[in-house]
Amino acid sequence: MTLPKEVKTRKPRFEPPKTSVLVKVQPGIVTLVLPCLPPSKNKWLRLHWRSQQYRYFEPWRRWFLDQTRGYEYPRFERYRVAVSFGIPDRRRRDIQNLLAFPPLFDSLVEAGIIPDDSRKTVDLVLDEVYEGQAETIIRVVGELKPSIFDS
Repeated sequence: MTLPKEVKTRKPRFEPPKTSVLVKVQPGIVTLVLPCLPPSKNKWLRLHWRSQQYRYFEPWRRWFLDQTRGYEYPRFERYRVAVSFGIPDRRRRDIQNLLAFPPLFDSLVEAGIIPDDSRKTVDLVLDEVYEGQAETIIRVVGELKPSIFDS
């Protein structure tokens, strides 16, 4: 009797890139250009335990925080966070899964770019999806007007 061949399972790649984030701070606007796309929600949700998810989220969080330290960010009561994605190929993608990468928005709070990522503080907008170099552009714009969620 022969034993079945071992099935090789590939671990998803979650390492952040080796290159740095471009940070531009202007009055009322912070622009962050990440040289990659975040991992899709489909990949990280397949990890069984929260501790496994944390193990993959932590390097991204540390990488993002290291890149965004040392800047003075403008303060507002409300923020509009517009995210654009550069897609390098013509593969079919679910863009909402790219937006749902928790370390990205948690790191915006931890870096001090926005005070809170709740809906009362932040309006999240998918700005643009274009073919080109793989990158994620995050524009954080301070707003003076109240949100529809304020009551």
